[in-house]
Amino acid sequence: MSVSISTSKNFPLTVAADARPSRQTTHGEIQGYFMESSGTLAEVYEAVPYAQPPVASLRFQPPKPLAEWNETLDCGKDRMVRCIQFGEKHSKTETEDCLYLNIVIPRKQVI
Repeated sequence: MSVSISTSKNFPLTVAADARPSRQTTHGEIQGYFMESSGTLAEVYEAVPYAQPPVASLRFQPPKPLAEWNETLDCGKDRMVRCIQFGEKHSKTETEDCLYLNIVIPRKQVI
């Protein structure tokens, strides 16, 4: 099972403060945010799904392929998925739906 994203964009050195990057994946478009760290500008996409949620009849089964989506999936700073952490007190916001990736794509050095 794989998820691929296009990386053939021509990247600018600076971006507008409200600019949000987007990428086309094999399942649909995702939108993230820009982050600067140690002089490097990066695109960040949080909680990008890569398989169907392993809940109900899919629990303890091999991952099933993810269906495509038609609308842009917001994978920005506010997208939070809290996987259950065993050995800790659980909250009502935790879920067994935990097949997600955080993707960071370095772009260019900020001068």
